[in-house]
Amino acid sequence: MDIFPAISAFLFIAFFAYLALKADASPARVAALAVGGKVVEGSRIVHVRAHLNARCGLLNHAGLSPRDGLLFVGSKAVHTYGMLFPIDVVFLDSGLKVLQVVEGAPPGRAKVKGPRGTAALLELASGAARVEFGLEPGQVVGLAL
Repeated sequence: MDIFPAISAFLFIAFFAYLALKADASPARVAALAVGGKVVEGSRIVHVRAHLNARCGLLNHAGLSPRDGLLFVGSKAVHTYGMLFPIDVVFLDSGLKVLQVVEGAPPGRAKVKGPRGTAALLELASGAARVEFGLEPGQVVGLAL
């Protein structure tokens, strides 16, 4: 059994996690999520802007609260290597309209790709996309400061 690929993947993830902790050049913005023009009370969405933070995403987290999440503008796919928990991934177009909702993406998965036209994505706690936020394809989301 060759363990070199597993060790290489671990070192790659650890390196980017280290860089994200050491150099956060662009602080993230926290806002509430609005679905169809209505703000979801108690929601906290972090708009991730720093490149290194976008690479690491939820790697430094043990879990997510049901109404918390991350918004990555410019991302078309997400990986769950190194994560400890499943997540919901919501793929959005350039107008922040929901294209697809992937529920319960398991940890350790190589890549979850969005459909054609994906320009952003939301990472939410597993089950929260539909239960907490009521997200369905065709709805428009936004950030309410």
